[in-house]
Amino acid sequence: MQGCFATRNGLVVLTFAITLSLLVLLITNWSFYDIYVTDFNHLDRLSVVQVTRIFPQGGEDVKFDQPWTLPNIKIIENIDDINQSERYVISNFSWSPGLGNLMFQYASLRAIAERYNAKLIVPVKCTLRRGFKLDAIIVNNELNDELIRRYSSSKHHFAVKVDELFVDQNFEYISGYLQSYRYFHPQQEYLIHKQFTFLPEIIKLADDYLQKAKYEKLHARVTDMISANIDHRNYPDHVDITKDFYGHVYVGIHIRRGMDITMNSRNIKYGHTTITKDYIINAMNYFRSRFENLIFIISSDNEYWVKTNINHTHKGEIYIVSSGYREIDMATLVRCNHTIMSTGTFSWWTAYLTNGTTVYYNNWPKPNSVLERMIKKDEYFLNNWIPI
Repeated sequence: MQGCFATRNGLVVLTFAITLSLLVLLITNWSFYDIYVTDFNHLDRLSVVQVTRIFPQGGEDVKFDQPWTLPNIKIIENIDDINQSERYVISNFSWSPGLGNLMFQYASLRAIAERYNAKLIVPVKCTLRRGFKLDAIIVNNELNDELIRRYSSSKHHFAVKVDELFVDQNFEYISGYLQSYRYFHPQQEYLIHKQFTFLPEIIKLADDYLQKAKYEKLHARVTDMISANIDHRNYPDHVDITKDFYGHVYVGIHIRRGMDITMNSRNIKYGHTTITKDYIINAMNYFRSRFENLIFIISSDNEYWVKTNINHTHKGEIYIVSSGYREIDMATLVRCNHTIMSTGTFSWWTAYLTNGTTVYYNNWPKPNSVLERMIKKDEYFLNNWIPI
């Protein structure tokens, strides 16, 4: 009898192993599909072009050294090659090299240009080109500087009325961080999602990370089954592990706890706050209470803090992405179904492009701080996002 029992357990383990190998081979070619809904009939009146920067900048060391291929583009080098009978929006994209900050600036300017049937001009040095195939006109850096010098006398910062743009000229210089969704949402939501579609190679790399996360969870499940048989725990002869291959719910978590916030007294005094362990745990439990078969995909600038503080109840439930490239990290989070935000514009764009259920940190900014008096949270966080 004991020999039969051992033989049966061995067959169960072997069946698990064979099934695992076959199914992993079957699911290597997979993809996610994003569906975006927009209201083309809702066109808000542009009232303010804002210069305020909500978050500290990062990304000063980012260069065009990415390992993926960039699409071929036409770079205009001479002002005579620009059709000056058309309208153009120009700007200085050197305010902040941070990915989220650049995305806010580009999205707002692109939406303003669309509102006026104009084209957006972007310098070739703009590092957004690393991640996206933009439909803006790309000019060399010298020509962009020349256009700014030529039209700087009519530069707009804020309190710009609709009828003040393109009155007697076809070039408008708009300067600022423009960190509010009101410039482009909801009226140009579809356009902005299209602009910020990641390059195919980046999407492939992001999907590879999600594939690895799924494999790790499956490996943890099978390992637990094998251990149960070895320990003679009560495990059924037949276990349906189909759901371990399909139907996962991915929740992207961005955790920002880097030096620019935690060790910068100026930023703290200004009103910036950092997310807490309790916030992340509560946000994870929020999704646990609503979905099954969860995998939390985490990207952070402080991986040590994540490993030290973020606990999980099931093996394989958490996967940390450490690609070394901000575009891949964001793309991986965007390919998830839902989002747990940190503070910062990187988190904001992750949530916006994911377009799922979004949870954000409600204790930002610090009460009675300079930052709190400066911003309107209802013009920064979308109405359907959930504060915790």
